[in-house]
Amino acid sequence: MSEIGRKKKENHRLLLLFILLCRFLFLFLFRIIIQSRSHHISIHFINSFLCFFSNYYHSCTIHTLTSLLNSGIFAFWRGVIPFAQRAVVVGVCQVGTFDVGKEFYEEKFHIQRGTTLNVFCAAMTSGLFYALVTMPLESAKNRMASQKAGSGELLYKSTMDTITKVAKKEGVVALWNGFLPYYLRCGGHTTSMFIFVEWLRRSLM
Repeated sequence: MSEIGRKKKENHRLLLLFILLCRFLFLFLFRIIIQSRSHHISIHFINSFLCFFSNYYHSCTIHTLTSLLNSGIFAFWRGVIPFAQRAVVVGVCQVGTFDVGKEFYEEKFHIQRGTTLNVFCAAMTSGLFYALVTMPLESAKNRMASQKAGSGELLYKSTMDTITKVAKKEGVVALWNGFLPYYLRCGGHTTSMFIFVEWLRRSLM
Protein backbone atom coordinates (compact mmCIF):
# COMPACT_ATOMS: atom_id res chain seq x y z
CA MET A 1 0.00 0.00 0.00
CA SER A 2 1.34 3.46 -0.93
CA GLU A 3 1.99 6.16 1.66
CA ILE A 4 -0.99 8.20 0.42
CA GLY A 5 -3.28 5.17 0.61
CA ARG A 6 -2.11 4.36 4.12
CA LYS A 7 -2.71 7.94 5.29
CA LYS A 8 -6.17 7.98 3.72
CA LYS A 9 -7.03 4.75 5.52
CA GLU A 10 -5.81 6.19 8.82
CA ASN A 11 -7.81 9.38 8.24
CA HIS A 12 -10.96 7.36 7.56
CA ARG A 13 -10.49 5.44 10.79
CA LEU A 14 -9.96 8.65 12.76
CA LEU A 15 -13.04 10.19 11.17
CA LEU A 16 -15.14 7.15 12.08
CA LEU A 17 -13.85 7.24 15.67
CA PHE A 18 -14.55 10.97 15.88
CA ILE A 19 -18.11 10.50 14.62
CA LEU A 20 -18.89 7.64 17.01
CA LEU A 21 -17.53 9.46 20.06
CA CYS A 22 -18.69 12.98 19.27
CA ARG A 23 -22.17 11.94 18.18
CA PHE A 24 -22.81 10.61 21.67
CA LEU A 25 -21.63 13.89 23.23
CA PHE A 26 -23.61 16.04 20.77
CA LEU A 27 -26.78 14.06 21.40
CA PHE A 28 -26.26 14.23 25.15
CA LEU A 29 -25.84 18.03 25.02
CA PHE A 30 -28.79 18.37 22.65
CA ARG A 31 -31.08 16.43 25.01
CA ILE A 32 -29.92 18.46 28.02
CA ILE A 33 -30.84 21.68 26.19
CA ILE A 34 -34.28 20.29 25.35
CA GLN A 35 -34.83 19.25 28.97
CA SER A 36 -33.74 22.68 30.17
CA ARG A 37 -36.42 24.26 27.99
CA SER A 38 -39.04 22.05 29.57
CA HIS A 39 -38.05 23.60 32.92
CA HIS A 40 -38.76 27.07 31.44
CA ILE A 41 -35.18 28.21 31.82
CA SER A 42 -34.36 31.53 30.22
CA ILE A 43 -30.75 31.20 29.10
CA HIS A 44 -29.35 34.71 28.72
CA PHE A 45 -25.72 35.66 29.22
CA ILE A 46 -23.64 34.87 32.32
CA ASN A 47 -26.24 35.01 35.12
CA SER A 48 -28.69 32.66 33.44
CA PHE A 49 -25.83 30.42 32.36
CA LEU A 50 -24.64 30.02 35.96
CA CYS A 51 -28.22 29.62 37.18
CA PHE A 52 -28.82 26.87 34.64
CA PHE A 53 -25.79 24.85 35.74
CA SER A 54 -26.27 25.39 39.47
CA ASN A 55 -30.00 24.63 39.63
CA TYR A 56 -30.81 22.27 36.77
CA TYR A 57 -27.70 20.59 35.41
CA HIS A 58 -27.81 17.60 37.74
CA SER A 59 -31.52 16.84 37.32
CA CYS A 60 -31.41 17.41 33.56
CA THR A 61 -28.41 15.13 33.21
CA ILE A 62 -30.03 12.31 35.18
CA HIS A 63 -33.30 12.73 33.28
CA THR A 64 -31.51 12.73 29.94
CA LEU A 65 -29.50 9.61 30.74
CA THR A 66 -32.65 7.87 31.98
CA SER A 67 -34.66 8.72 28.87
CA LEU A 68 -31.83 7.63 26.60
CA LEU A 69 -31.35 4.34 28.41
CA ASN A 70 -35.10 3.72 28.29
CA SER A 71 -34.97 4.25 24.53
CA GLY A 72 -32.18 1.73 24.15
CA ILE A 73 -28.42 2.04 23.93
CA PHE A 74 -28.54 2.85 20.20
CA ALA A 75 -30.48 6.03 21.01
CA PHE A 76 -27.11 7.50 22.01
CA TRP A 77 -26.13 7.43 18.31
CA ARG A 78 -29.50 8.33 16.81
CA GLY A 79 -28.89 10.65 13.86
CA VAL A 80 -25.30 9.45 13.39
CA ILE A 81 -25.79 8.94 9.63
CA PRO A 82 -26.67 12.59 8.82
CA PHE A 83 -23.97 13.59 11.31
CA ALA A 84 -21.39 11.61 9.31
CA GLN A 85 -22.76 12.82 5.98
CA ARG A 86 -22.58 16.42 7.17
CA ALA A 87 -18.98 15.94 8.37
CA VAL A 88 -17.91 14.66 4.96
CA VAL A 89 -19.72 17.43 3.06
CA VAL A 90 -18.29 20.09 5.39
CA GLY A 91 -14.73 18.94 4.66
CA VAL A 92 -15.34 18.88 0.91
CA CYS A 93 -16.97 22.33 0.88
CA GLN A 94 -14.35 23.97 3.09
CA VAL A 95 -11.28 22.63 1.32
CA GLY A 96 -12.83 22.86 -2.15
CA THR A 97 -13.89 26.51 -1.92
CA PHE A 98 -11.25 28.13 0.28
CA ASP A 99 -8.43 28.35 -2.29
CA VAL A 100 -10.90 29.42 -4.96
CA GLY A 101 -12.06 32.17 -2.61
CA LYS A 102 -8.51 33.41 -2.03
CA GLU A 103 -7.91 33.65 -5.78
CA PHE A 104 -11.27 35.38 -6.30
CA TYR A 105 -10.62 38.11 -3.72
CA GLU A 106 -7.11 38.63 -5.07
CA GLU A 107 -8.25 39.01 -8.70
CA LYS A 108 -11.52 40.90 -8.20
CA PHE A 109 -10.78 43.04 -5.12
CA HIS A 110 -6.97 43.14 -5.26
CA ILE A 111 -6.59 41.75 -1.74
CA GLN A 112 -3.16 40.16 -1.67
CA ARG A 113 -3.31 36.39 -1.46
CA GLY A 114 -2.31 34.94 1.89
CA THR A 115 -2.88 38.11 3.90
CA THR A 116 -5.15 37.98 6.95
CA LEU A 117 -7.88 39.97 5.16
CA ASN A 118 -7.69 37.71 2.12
CA VAL A 119 -7.91 34.58 4.27
CA PHE A 120 -10.75 36.07 6.34
CA CYS A 121 -12.87 36.92 3.28
CA ALA A 122 -12.20 33.55 1.62
CA ALA A 123 -12.97 31.66 4.84
CA MET A 124 -16.25 33.51 5.45
CA THR A 125 -17.27 32.82 1.85
CA SER A 126 -16.32 29.17 2.27
CA GLY A 127 -18.34 29.08 5.49
CA LEU A 128 -21.34 30.61 3.72
CA PHE A 129 -21.20 28.02 0.97
CA TYR A 130 -20.87 25.08 3.32
CA ALA A 131 -23.62 26.45 5.60
CA LEU A 132 -26.01 26.66 2.65
CA VAL A 133 -25.14 23.13 1.51
CA THR A 134 -25.13 21.40 4.91
CA MET A 135 -28.05 23.15 6.64
CA PRO A 136 -30.59 20.50 5.48
CA LEU A 137 -28.29 17.78 6.87
CA GLU A 138 -27.98 19.73 10.12
CA SER A 139 -31.78 20.02 10.35
CA ALA A 140 -32.18 16.31 9.65
CA LYS A 141 -29.55 15.44 12.24
CA ASN A 142 -31.24 17.52 14.94
CA ARG A 143 -34.74 16.23 14.18
CA MET A 144 -33.61 12.62 14.16
CA ALA A 145 -31.69 13.09 17.41
CA SER A 146 -34.58 14.76 19.27
CA GLN A 147 -37.44 12.54 18.11
CA LYS A 148 -39.17 10.16 20.47
CA ALA A 149 -40.92 6.98 19.47
CA GLY A 150 -44.68 7.50 19.69
CA SER A 151 -46.41 4.21 18.96
CA GLY A 152 -43.14 2.30 18.95
CA GLU A 153 -42.05 3.73 15.60
CA LEU A 154 -39.84 6.72 14.90
CA LEU A 155 -41.17 9.44 12.61
CA TYR A 156 -37.86 9.99 10.79
CA LYS A 157 -35.99 6.91 9.59
CA SER A 158 -33.19 8.28 7.40
CA THR A 159 -31.65 11.51 6.18
CA MET A 160 -33.61 11.66 2.93
CA ASP A 161 -36.79 10.55 4.69
CA THR A 162 -36.41 13.42 7.17
CA ILE A 163 -35.62 16.03 4.52
CA THR A 164 -38.52 14.85 2.31
CA LYS A 165 -41.07 14.84 5.14
CA VAL A 166 -40.03 18.27 6.43
CA ALA A 167 -40.10 19.74 2.90
CA LYS A 168 -43.58 18.33 2.23
CA LYS A 169 -45.08 19.27 5.59
CA GLU A 170 -43.39 22.59 6.40
CA GLY A 171 -42.01 23.70 3.04
CA VAL A 172 -38.51 23.53 1.60
CA VAL A 173 -37.46 26.77 3.31
CA ALA A 174 -38.01 25.10 6.72
CA LEU A 175 -34.83 23.10 6.10
CA TRP A 176 -32.90 26.36 6.47
CA ASN A 177 -34.65 27.59 9.63
CA GLY A 178 -32.10 29.16 11.97
CA PHE A 179 -29.66 29.78 9.15
CA LEU A 180 -28.14 33.01 10.50
CA PRO A 181 -26.80 31.59 13.80
CA TYR A 182 -25.76 28.45 11.94
CA TYR A 183 -23.79 30.53 9.42
CA LEU A 184 -22.15 32.54 12.20
CA ARG A 185 -21.05 29.26 13.73
CA CYS A 186 -19.84 27.85 10.38
CA GLY A 187 -18.14 31.04 9.24
CA GLY A 188 -16.64 31.62 12.67
CA HIS A 189 -14.92 28.28 13.05
CA THR A 190 -13.94 28.15 9.35
CA THR A 191 -12.30 31.57 9.64
CA SER A 192 -10.47 30.80 12.87
CA MET A 193 -9.31 27.45 11.49
CA PHE A 194 -7.93 28.78 8.20
CA ILE A 195 -6.32 31.86 9.77
CA PHE A 196 -4.52 29.55 12.19
CA VAL A 197 -3.52 27.21 9.35
CA GLU A 198 -2.10 30.12 7.31
CA TRP A 199 -0.25 31.44 10.34
CA LEU A 200 1.17 27.98 11.02
CA ARG A 201 2.15 27.57 7.36
CA ARG A 202 4.02 30.90 7.32
CA SER A 203 5.72 30.08 10.62
CA LEU A 204 7.01 26.73 9.41
CA MET A 205 8.12 27.85 5.96
